[in-house]
Amino acid sequence: MPLARVARSPRLRGMRLTPVGDARAITPSDDGGMDTLNRIIAPALSWQTARDALYLLLGLAYGIVWGSLAITLYAVGLGTVVIWIGVGILVLTQMLMRSIGAHERFLARSLLGASIPDPEAREEPRVAQGGAIDRFLGWSGTVWRDRHAWRVLAWVGFRFVLAPLGFTLAVVYFVVPLSLFVSPLVPHIWNPDDVTYDGWAVSFYAGPPLGAVGFILLSWAVKRLADAHRSLGRWALGPVNS
Repeated sequence: MPLARVARSPRLRGMRLTPVGDARAITPSDDGGMDTLNRIIAPALSWQTARDALYLLLGLAYGIVWGSLAITLYAVGLGTVVIWIGVGILVLTQMLMRSIGAHERFLARSLLGASIPDPEAREEPRVAQGGAIDRFLGWSGTVWRDRHAWRVLAWVGFRFVLAPLGFTLAVVYFVVPLSLFVSPLVPHIWNPDDVTYDGWAVSFYAGPPLGAVGFILLSWAVKRLADAHRSLGRWALGPVNS
């Protein structure tokens, strides 16, 4: 096989040819270590990670509001279904899930950068022949069978359960590394007129390297949790038949 074709082989990408006497030997590229380092620190240097953390920070409010609203409305609807009022409440709650899904889809697109297409339109209500009650029940059944609404409800439950974890992680991501970075200033702020570099004061200078390591680790944690939201969001907030 010609040497040029060997060099272009997909299996040999990342390799380079090194002269050895009259022949050329294939050796690994010296850039492997640098590439690994870049991959490790990439989340810490990406603005997307900060946007992910902001999304998780806002998630506590949204998770509590959506979760409390869904639990309350479904509980009231199921509790009053025997007097027919509950049927209307349950149907309206199912319709509300579509609006919640649209707002959550906007947040996921804006902050997470997730590519989530719009879902299919709700199918036309099957209005049964007969009296008003029969037509209402036929229309309610069509709304109740809206699979996208049920997926949004699963998303609301996901947000409600993971919101405290995401919020805590986001707060730690924003606060702890910054606090460690500025820790060498503490002795100067605490007693600016008499700064003694004893063990207590010198210990603050360990803050910046610890903050750098912590920031990288927290960036990976934020990215992983945001990736889980992106993955589930495509299923719950996007088209059902995709």
